[in-house]
Amino acid sequence: MSPENEDQYGDAFCRTMIEGMYREMLPLAWSNQKMRAERCIHEFKHRADLVAGKIRPAADALEFIARFDRMRDVIADVMETTKDRAEFIESLGLTRLDPVLQQRRSNRMPLGELAVRTAVRATVWEMVRGIFRMFR
Repeated sequence: MSPENEDQYGDAFCRTMIEGMYREMLPLAWSNQKMRAERCIHEFKHRADLVAGKIRPAADALEFIARFDRMRDVIADVMETTKDRAEFIESLGLTRLDPVLQQRRSNRMPLGELAVRTAVRATVWEMVRGIFRMFR
């Protein structure tokens, strides 16, 4: 890529563009607006093609597309790992975490806690019964 195009359409530009796409798409995905999220992805690819169409010479445009795809793959890999995904989402300035990252807290008690509580209850009731037997 020529130096003037490198400055304008380099890795930093690609990353900024891709992060912008995630800023638009993630809130739509979180609110179950699947159709709008998919449309956002298609529009995003169209925007990248428009930028590539403005770059001259054509070899630089092809290199831009290659860089763009490579950067998109790198960020997609980051989104696949839970820890990196949370950090990436925070770096985008989005306040709501991905629902996959949020642990669901159910009303069910873990088995270990249930066993301990049952044992404590049984012990307490044995003590109460023993006290009543003592005064009989």
